[in-house]
Amino acid sequence: LVAVSSSSSVPSPVGAGLYYTGLIAQINMTNVQRHVEYFSSLGTRYTGYPGNEEAARYVYDYFRNLSLSGMIENVSLQDFPIVTCIDYGANVTVLTGQMAGNRSNLYPLLPNLVCPSTTSPEGLVGPLIYARGGYFRDLEGLEVNGSIVLLDWDSRDRWLNAAKYGAKAVIFIPPPIDSPSLAFTRDFPRDPKYLPTVPFNFPRFYLEKDGLSLLKAVNETVRVVSTQRWEKVSAYNVLAFVKGKQRPLTYVAVTAYFDSGSIVPSLAPGAQESCGIACLLEVARLLNKPENQPQNSIIFIALNAHHQYSLGAQSFIRDYLLENWGRPETLDLGLWEYASNWRKRIKFDLNLDLSTGSNST
Repeated sequence: LVAVSSSSSVPSPVGAGLYYTGLIAQINMTNVQRHVEYFSSLGTRYTGYPGNEEAARYVYDYFRNLSLSGMIENVSLQDFPIVTCIDYGANVTVLTGQMAGNRSNLYPLLPNLVCPSTTSPEGLVGPLIYARGGYFRDLEGLEVNGSIVLLDWDSRDRWLNAAKYGAKAVIFIPPPIDSPSLAFTRDFPRDPKYLPTVPFNFPRFYLEKDGLSLLKAVNETVRVVSTQRWEKVSAYNVLAFVKGKQRPLTYVAVTAYFDSGSIVPSLAPGAQESCGIACLLEVARLLNKPENQPQNSIIFIALNAHHQYSLGAQSFIRDYLLENWGRPETLDLGLWEYASNWRKRIKFDLNLDLSTGSNST
């Protein structure tokens, strides 16, 4: 990053190697860890949830505080509309037997295309059965039709078997603590527990470990109630600038997304996903020091809605980089003047999408 900020597509200044080597030595991993811990403490940063807005505010306030005593300037929020599906609460209540009255929270999975895991206010009522891995052999001998089916998390797309046999809903129970599939935020766009292109109206839920006592209510009657609905909300990108010392009209964009994603949107702490934005904030702290002023100007862009087809990045491109664009009403005039001709001046974009999965780059 600092090598790029020193050189970009223009000749490198004398001593650039010494410049960025010195910057690397100033990186404080304790700061990075502190940012990761904060972001992952918000419960979920999925777009449309309170934690997402809190994360945007955290980034904005961090940039603003830096701007009070250093090189950071023109800190701004870029807002854009987005339609997202929000969980307003779900639960399962045991109606019969020794556990009657026991209630456990549920967490809806991503919608099947446009069909959220929602119910009527009266909910879905039926006998609770446990079908383990969801194989046909697991369903043999069970009265699936009209039931609420408990399935192991590792059952992949075999929830469809329960649906084919007339189940009313499926509740996935968590895997063992040492199971790789416990980190269900990883590769969730390809998780077969939801159908991204098929509008199949079939409720699916996740049950956390504190609700595993529900297994003792197998064969009892239960009620599932859920409210998950689509809403149009405002989301925010956060921008900040450092003016270059030698080439202020040559820009290097440094980007990272700060939202999180999961097949269970209301459970997306996204610690690994926050590594990129945490490192971006640390680099901003370093380049905020006058003695570290880069040769080229830097645009820091904290992007939102990465997990909604990168709508934050698309909105930035639409509002700032496409030809014939006009100043958005929400954009400060000073920032507008500073941002003019960005399309021609941005020479390079370095996106920090970091992973803890390996040492490779």
